[in-house]
Amino acid sequence: MVLYPHVPSARELPVSRALALLVLFAGCLEAQLVPCGSDLLCPATKVCDPVHTICVDPDQLASCADMPDGAPCNAGGSVGECRDQVCLFAVCGDHFVEPGEACDDGNLVNGDGCNASCTSTEVCGNGTVDLTGGESCDDANLISGDGCDSRCRPEQLRWTLEGVGPLYQTTSGHMAFDPARRQAVYVADGITWNWDGTRWSLLSTSDLPRTDWQWSRLVFDADRGKVVLVGSTVIPTTVNQVWEWDGTTWTRIPTIAAPAFGAASHVVHDRAHHVLLLIQTGTVGAQSGYVMWALDLVTGVWTQQPSISIGSLGNGYDAAGYDQARGRTVLMRQENTTVSTYEWDGTAWSAPQTAPLSYNPRTVIYDGRLGALVAVGSDVVKWTGTTWTVLAAETLPSVRSRPEVAYDSERQRRIVFAGLIGGSRLEDLYEWDGAQWSRLGDVPSPYEDFELVYDTKRRRLIHYGGRTVNGATFATTTFSYDGTWHRLAPSPINSQMNPSPTPLAYDPIRDAVVMSGPDASTWLLRGDTWEMLEAPGTSLVAGARAIAFDPQHGRVIGVIGAGPGGGTFELRSDADHWTMVAGTPLISSLGTSAFDARTGEIVMCSYMGITRYDGQAWAATVSPGASYTIFADQRRGTVEVVSATRSSYERIDGVWYEGTKLPFAVDGRAYYASDTGEVGVIGMLGAYARVIAHRRWVGEAPLDACRGGDDDGDGAIDCDDPECFWSCTPACPPLTSCL
Repeated sequence: MVLYPHVPSARELPVSRALALLVLFAGCLEAQLVPCGSDLLCPATKVCDPVHTICVDPDQLASCADMPDGAPCNAGGSVGECRDQVCLFAVCGDHFVEPGEACDDGNLVNGDGCNASCTSTEVCGNGTVDLTGGESCDDANLISGDGCDSRCRPEQLRWTLEGVGPLYQTTSGHMAFDPARRQAVYVADGITWNWDGTRWSLLSTSDLPRTDWQWSRLVFDADRGKVVLVGSTVIPTTVNQVWEWDGTTWTRIPTIAAPAFGAASHVVHDRAHHVLLLIQTGTVGAQSGYVMWALDLVTGVWTQQPSISIGSLGNGYDAAGYDQARGRTVLMRQENTTVSTYEWDGTAWSAPQTAPLSYNPRTVIYDGRLGALVAVGSDVVKWTGTTWTVLAAETLPSVRSRPEVAYDSERQRRIVFAGLIGGSRLEDLYEWDGAQWSRLGDVPSPYEDFELVYDTKRRRLIHYGGRTVNGATFATTTFSYDGTWHRLAPSPINSQMNPSPTPLAYDPIRDAVVMSGPDASTWLLRGDTWEMLEAPGTSLVAGARAIAFDPQHGRVIGVIGAGPGGGTFELRSDADHWTMVAGTPLISSLGTSAFDARTGEIVMCSYMGITRYDGQAWAATVSPGASYTIFADQRRGTVEVVSATRSSYERIDGVWYEGTKLPFAVDGRAYYASDTGEVGVIGMLGAYARVIAHRRWVGEAPLDACRGGDDDGDGAIDCDDPECFWSCTPACPPLTSCL
């Protein structure tokens, strides 16, 4: 720091002292000091700068003679800048804002709007962390949801897991109604769900063993008021898993003398005798039949009960349930077109009652509305105590075998989930209210190769198409998600034309989701219906494999791989057709793509690697790995990739940095919600659970709702708040240079 000498003038001293000084220094004043204005005297070795009222070296004037303001200069070996034909140096505290300074208030004090080094104006959002102002971070903006909130406090990443819905599991999936908590509980492969009459919710992913379940059964224990799971996770199978669910946690119940597992097993709670009954096929003496065991949940002791000998099992189906009205456990076995029914009264099995019935049961439940046992499958049949009666008016809209069935005693609804039609699995859910069947819980069922895009204006996610668990064909269903799933109008595209994904991009200028069809068509989704932009057979782009919105140029970029028709195409937001703009990318196996605001490039990734498009041509780039799905983080101005291995990487100014590892191994696609800064990964958790893993930056400042108030307290309202870009300027997010 340079300090200029200052000699008090006569005006600054009392008259008596001023006269004394004049007398004392009268003989040498002219030789040693040079007057500069009325209040400053300069040493004889310096000259006066009357414009700035400071003392300077002569070469500070000489080096800037006839030079314009701002011109670089050199005086006395120091580099400065010309101002008013004087070479001035960057000196904090001289009242002048020189190069390298953000401010200069004439002092070297922190906390007054200009810090002691003149490098910060001490306001949040200027890119400098001002510790004296209570800042812990400053990323040069007032946008929360990017790691540093609008109050310059650090944010932490928080992951949560939400269920989309279970997939049907034919061996280890089972459902029971829990009247104590008014919900149906479904467990498959150690993951617990509930159906509350409106939606599926994920209850637990960690309590039960996440191993290869050989089978499991659920039943409600009315004595303990808990759902009980009985199952096996070992080969050869033994009943080694008994757990109870209190609505929050699974607790294992230790048991003694556990039986072996038979080819078919059913678990019933005998309310009259306060035990669980395990009924399964096995060997009775020298013949085949049904072996039964009773479990006392208080002592944990298994006790073998009387068995049923039927000679030969043959090819049949069986099911068991508890008749609450009659206090009997009922076992039915159907072979060909005949059903045999046995009843247990707590002491002995009754002789079988036979009747004609073309039905393959699996689950029998007590229907409180009817006051009788009901079996649901290819028919709905009721047990009268002596025979089974077909309820023709209650046949399911989609006839199926082996469904999961429960009775909601609170709402008096019969619930039927999934099942089989031939060898194909169903994933639907129906309820019978006593008068009609209603399909509920409609959620996307494809588990791979589906497409996601976020509609910023409507603040909802769009889920399109995908491959189902049953085969290679692609669905054309469209769903939206705003906290609840909604089925939208189906796409008019024929999925059989091209067995591959159909990518989506949201164009905020058009305010529409853009889709390129495999039949050389282009479609727009505005609201809840698709509308045609280019008719089938008229588009240059036939089945683009990756598309992304480029806000810098106001266009959607679509890419087709190598071969006839391959190349890079643009669909400008004010145009009604695609135009070819570049050749084929270096990586022919295309995947997902996103716009990198910091570099102005389209970055595309696949299991082959990553490549980038700078607006002129495609070029190779460093890749953190393969098999990724990519998205643009608009609040940070970056692109990020995540993979099924839970890896996460972020591209900042063209360089990849490893991010926070996903806490859940979700294999699927990612999306980004610009209004909240939330990242979501939709996919499979294990083999039979569709979930969303959400990630959001959480800090002290709330996100601004951008509805006329100042929710985050940064002093800016609505479109004056940069955090409201998603509402005010969705076509030009932060850090993006838009045309």
